Amino acid sequence: MKLPSKACLVLLIISLIIPGAAVAGQGAAEKIDPGKPLSEFTLTDHMGSSFTKNNLTDKWSLILLGFTHCPDICPYTLQNLTLVLQEMSMRVRPENLPQVVFIAVDPARDRAILKDYVEAFSDDYIGATGDWEEIEKVVESVNGFVRVEEEAYARNDYQVYHSAFVAVVDPQGNLVAHLNPPMNPSASTVFLTNLMREHARQIN
Repeated sequence: MKLPSKACLVLLIISLIIPGAAVAGQGAAEKIDPGKPLSEFTLTDHMGSSFTKNNLTDKWSLILLGFTHCPDICPYTLQNLTLVLQEMSMRVRPENLPQVVFIAVDPARDRAILKDYVEAFSDDYIGATGDWEEIEKVVESVNGFVRVEEEAYARNDYQVYHSAFVAVVDPQGNLVAHLNPPMNPSASTVFLTNLMREHARQIN
């Protein structure tokens, strides 16, 4: 599967960060304290199974909003998360590595190719989509946004504008942080491992 181009990434990413987000610097991570419980939702994963909030409990999750025709932000971030997990694997046990969840927010085009899309990055990545009403619950839960280029919707090459951060969800299903672009794999690894250790101390 040919992946989209990564050209003009930085300018597009900066334009998609949520207005007013508390970002300490370009690419900085931000904690959300206290954590925000995610709403209940029902989607379908890329293998055709039900995907709900229950799939985000008992493990850490890194959630990215995106769409399969995304020209640069989504492939860049998914590839970057692969590097993050590789570095984290040297710091935490395999069973403690976060799962990566790609929430496909353009179901009309995403459903048919979602499996091929996520597996092009990693066999371990999870893609999930469904009816917009259910997708919207996830978008709002992670403090994200999605906007479709409605004037071009009749064409099949319309753009979907969406949050570019990665939402960090703890094993209790709470939004506890954002990783903001452009993500530095080493810095993101340090942030996540420290966050996970702090969380473990708090619940033990």
